[in-house]
Amino acid sequence: MIDTQGQAFNSTIADTNAGPSFPGSVRITPGDTALGFITFEVPKASVIAKVQFTLNSGFAANTGQWTVQGVEKGSPSTGTAPVPQPTVSTAPAPTSAAGATSPRQVVENYYAAINAHAYLTAWNLGGKNLNGSMQGFVAGFAGTAHDTVTVTDVQGDTVSVVLDATQTDGSHRVFSGTYTVRDGMIVSADIH
Repeated sequence: MIDTQGQAFNSTIADTNAGPSFPGSVRITPGDTALGFITFEVPKASVIAKVQFTLNSGFAANTGQWTVQGVEKGSPSTGTAPVPQPTVSTAPAPTSAAGATSPRQVVENYYAAINAHAYLTAWNLGGKNLNGSMQGFVAGFAGTAHDTVTVTDVQGDTVSVVLDATQTDGSHRVFSGTYTVRDGMIVSADIH
């Protein structure tokens, strides 16, 4: 991460409550995608301007760089570094930072993206098959502070889950059902 003053910050080994950590070692094949969190320690006064990522532990020939727009000082309130939102504009990206694309992983990545407010990522993981518009999709999470998804079973491309949606008022809404995943994307859901 690079702040508006040009100060660079490397990742830190730490646990995060935001979602699954990005694996330390990942095999990447063309077209794969994955979602996870990489933790950085950044002073509160810093405003993040860019995110850079280089494959092969930083030794690959190409580096992807993303410009972070519209992030205020000290956000988010957890004290962690600001997370790029769907307003991130990208320079040529590296081959996707990929991991497993099993049906289970797709569902877990979908909820990790929602929790990170990376709604465009969640939309592309299958949200577009669950709601008619991106605006309606995002609006559906307005009262949700955090989703905790527990995968209870996987049968082929059907992933059974229990979802605990913590609301912004602190209450909980619990759902269960199934997601159908094909070719790395959620294609339908039956959640109640």
